[in-house]
Amino acid sequence: MSNTASKILVPIGFSEQSMVALGQAFNLAKIKNSEVVLLFVIEDHHSMFDIFTTNKIEYEKIKGKVLSKLKEIASEYSNKYGVEVDSMVAKGSVYEKVCEVADMISSDLIVMGTNGAPKGITKKFIGSNAEKVVRSAKCPV
Repeated sequence: MSNTASKILVPIGFSEQSMVALGQAFNLAKIKNSEVVLLFVIEDHHSMFDIFTTNKIEYEKIKGKVLSKLKEIASEYSNKYGVEVDSMVAKGSVYEKVCEVADMISSDLIVMGTNGAPKGITKKFIGSNAEKVVRSAKCPV
């Protein structure tokens, strides 16, 4: 085993499923003595984002608010589980940024929830971003 700290990347979107995944990630981090890195990705190709963010100043305001919320969650969970936590915000495609950040921080595990499909028998598949991360990531998901 290497001397570098084990890191668990947790992409978070503040949905119920991402918060469930967050709890599971902290349980694993406590067992593995790992650091947790929270990541929120602001999708830059979303039309609502384009409507409300006409300039870089608006993007920075949104980024600041998201980072503040992440740090609040990080502090709460760090105190509860006794695990070191870092927070990051990125802009781009969700699955691409998750995989990019996982590589950048040398994550040995990604724990993420999925908003998935609507309930019902017609849609029982993993969400498209989660599926793409599973297929593209170099570490276990």
